[in-house]
Amino acid sequence: MIHPGYDGGYTAPARSPLPRFQSAPPRRRGWTMVGSMTLCTAPRIPPALISALWKFLLVPPSAGGVSSDDTAPSGALFSTQKMPRVSRTSQEQRRQAALNRSRARYQQNAVQIRNRNSQHIANVRARNPDLREESRAQDSAARAQRRRSERICTLERLHDTEAHADRRLDHQLRVPERIRDMEARANRRIIPEYRNPERVRDAAAPRAIRREDSEERRQEQVQNTADHASRRTNPEFRIQERIRDAEARATHREDPEERAREQERNTGEHRQRRRDPENRQRERERDADYRRGTRRNPIARTQEQRINTSQRRETRQQRRIREQQIRLMAEERLINFRMDPQNRLDASQRQSQRNMDARAQLSEDELDQEREQQRNRIRATARDLYHRNIKEGPTEICICCGGTWFRSQIKNYGR
Repeated sequence: MIHPGYDGGYTAPARSPLPRFQSAPPRRRGWTMVGSMTLCTAPRIPPALISALWKFLLVPPSAGGVSSDDTAPSGALFSTQKMPRVSRTSQEQRRQAALNRSRARYQQNAVQIRNRNSQHIANVRARNPDLREESRAQDSAARAQRRRSERICTLERLHDTEAHADRRLDHQLRVPERIRDMEARANRRIIPEYRNPERVRDAAAPRAIRREDSEERRQEQVQNTADHASRRTNPEFRIQERIRDAEARATHREDPEERAREQERNTGEHRQRRRDPENRQRERERDADYRRGTRRNPIARTQEQRINTSQRRETRQQRRIREQQIRLMAEERLINFRMDPQNRLDASQRQSQRNMDARAQLSEDELDQEREQQRNRIRATARDLYHRNIKEGPTEICICCGGTWFRSQIKNYGR
């Protein structure tokens, strides 16, 4: 900050206290003006000695005894007339006028002076890091000290508000600002301590009251839709919006109940849309195009084949397992059925009845042929049994005599 009286090194020219009809030579340190002469006053000279020098140097002796206070002859080298006294008020007025001129000149060159000073300060701070840190600390302390004043704080807020309003007129600055604000709000709304009071305020706000009116609500929805449509034309905003939506959905789907409700809604919507033949046809075309485009990628194609192979293998294995289970269940039911004597008796009777019915339908020749086949079977069975017994020999041991016998030659007796 630069004091309003600072003029960037400019110093107003000093005004001479002499009357305007006399010329004032330039002042120098250690010299004083006496009439039209300049005397050295470097050492402190008493006023009495100065008066004596005045009389001695400037007033020549006259024969008429004219005193030093009388008027000197017109042809004299030095004037002996007393100098008019300059009032203190006029000096203050001249000083104030000089200060006003200096301030006016400063106001005319204020921008240049500020830029020059700012550039000089920036150059000095860039060359000296320690000075930069020290100056920053000083500036922060000075700003904090100034902001303690309510008046200065209010003026600073008004100035900042005007500056923000001017900057927001630029569309290029307004769009990034909106994006930063939305990101900041989104980050704050993650915190429950901030989100819950915000919801309470929104519910009690006049905007929420206005939304109860259907007409106001409809107009607000139309305006919001138009705003969203205009913002979504910006690719950067659209990408960020999609990322936020995906994160919100992922967070929302972590709740199993919400996930189940969402799936039910989606299923109902899909089922409703698929009832329309046109939508169904478009959906199939989209799915076919998507699969066709995916299969053009060799890696995706290989993965799909691997997945299909594993699924088919698992399906076949499940089918074999199911068939085996069905066969085991049937065998188990048959065994359980045959374990019951009544079931076996019923099955034998049914089989005998089927045999009798089938034999009754045969002719005499077929009956003779069947009898012959039965006799041949009996002979073959007896012959096979005889040969097997001869081949095995007597293998049963009698517990009475200790001899070996055929199985058909011994009997079991219980004690």
